[in-house]
Amino acid sequence: EEKQKEYDLKNINSSNDVNTEDSEEFSTPQIFIDELLKLWKTGEVSETEITEQVYTIIITGNETSSLVLSNTILMLAMYPEHQEKVVAELRSIPRESEISLEYISQLTYLDMVVKEVMRLFPVGPLLARNNLADIKISNCIIPANTFIVMSYFTLHRDPKSWGEHPNEFNPDNFLPERIAARHPYAYLPFCGGTRNCIGMKYAWISLKIVLTKLLLNFKFSSQLKMEEISFRWDMTLKVENRHWVTVEKRVE
Repeated sequence: EEKQKEYDLKNINSSNDVNTEDSEEFSTPQIFIDELLKLWKTGEVSETEITEQVYTIIITGNETSSLVLSNTILMLAMYPEHQEKVVAELRSIPRESEISLEYISQLTYLDMVVKEVMRLFPVGPLLARNNLADIKISNCIIPANTFIVMSYFTLHRDPKSWGEHPNEFNPDNFLPERIAARHPYAYLPFCGGTRNCIGMKYAWISLKIVLTKLLLNFKFSSQLKMEEISFRWDMTLKVENRHWVTVEKRVE
C-alpha cells in the first residue's frame, strides 16, 4: 500500500507542469485533476490529499456504476417486455460501428428504464447533512448544527409521489408528463443542489454505453420475482439474494 501511494505521488509530481492557468476559452473548471493541481500549487491541498481524492473518485465511481448496471440487467431479465422494448429502440436508431454520444442521447426508453432502476435501488440509500443555520419547515424548526439523515429509499417509494404501487417496476414513471407533475426533489438518485454527484454525467454516459452493448448482443432472463428481493445495507444498497440471471446469445 505504501509503495502504491509513493508511486501515485510521483505521478502527481510528474504532472505538475500541466497548464492549470485559466484562459478566456476555459474560464471554468474543466478537468478534475487540473483543478486539484491548482489548489496544490497554492498550498491549499497536499499531495496526499490529492491522492485520496483521486482514490475516492475511482472507487465510488466503480462500485456505484456497477451496482446500477447489474440492477438494470436484473430488472430487464425479470421483465422481458421492457427488455425487448429497449432492444427495439436500440435497433431502430441508426448508428456507426462505434456507439456515439449522439446515439445514446436518443435512447429515451433506456433512459426511463435506468431512472426507474435507480428509483427502486438507490445506490446510496441515505444522505447525511449538517445544517449551518436554523431551518423552518411548516411549523417545525430544525436548529443549526443538527445532523440530518434522509432516506432516499423511502423518498423514492413514497405513494404521494409514485402512486398506489410505488414498489412496482414501471419505467412509465419517467414519462415527461409524470416528471412534470412531481416535485423535482421527489427523485434524487444523484443527490441535488450544488453538492450533487460530481460523476453524474460520466456515470450516465458509461452506463448507457455498456447497457447498449450488452443488450444488443445478449438476452437476459430470470425466475426471480420482485417480492422475493431483499436488501443488504452497507455504505451502498445491495441486493441480498444476488442477481440470478440466465444469459443467452441474442439472435438477430
